[in-house]
Amino acid sequence: MISSAAQRYALIAQLAYDYNATFGRPAGKKALQKLFYILQRRLVAAKHYSFSFYNYGVYSHDLARDISEAERYDFLHVDYDDVNNAYSIRPSSNFQENKRFVPAFYPSADLKDVLDRSAKDLELITTIMFVCDEEKISDRNEIVGRVLELKPKFKEAEVWKNLIPEFCGCA
Repeated sequence: MISSAAQRYALIAQLAYDYNATFGRPAGKKALQKLFYILQRRLVAAKHYSFSFYNYGVYSHDLARDISEAERYDFLHVDYDDVNNAYSIRPSSNFQENKRFVPAFYPSADLKDVLDRSAKDLELITTIMFVCDEEKISDRNEIVGRVLELKPKFKEAEVWKNLIPEFCGCA
C-alpha cells in the first residue's frame, strides 16, 4: 500500500527510471500515465490513482499532479521540448537517495512485457484493458470494435495482435 507522498514520488521516479533503462529514451507524461494504469491493474498494493478515459487513453489527474509535485520535491527532472511538443521525464540527481522511499511491493519484473513499448503502444494496450475492465466487455469481437471506436487511429490488426491474456482477461 502506498502511504505517503514520498512513496508516490519515489515510485514515479522508479517507474521512469525502469522505462528509460528498458526503452532506451526518457518517458513522457503519456507513457507514465499508461504504465501506472498497468501497474495498478496488476498489483493491488499499487492502487492509489483513479483513472478516466481521455483523448490519449487512460488518464489520472491525481497522477499528473503528483508528477508535478515529484519534480518540485526533486524526485524527477521534467523537460519540455516545444518543437516536438513532448516531455522527457527522468529521475533527479537524488534518485539513489530517494529510492529508499520506493514501496517494497514494487517489482519491475511485473512490467517487463510493457517497459519496452512506445507511448502509442501503451495507449492501445491500456485502451484494451480499459474496455475489458471498466466497460466490462468480454466478447473479443466487441472489444476490438469498441477499441476502434474509441481509438480510430489504430488498425484492426494492431488491436487483435494486442488482445492477449496479459492485457485482457477474455483472450
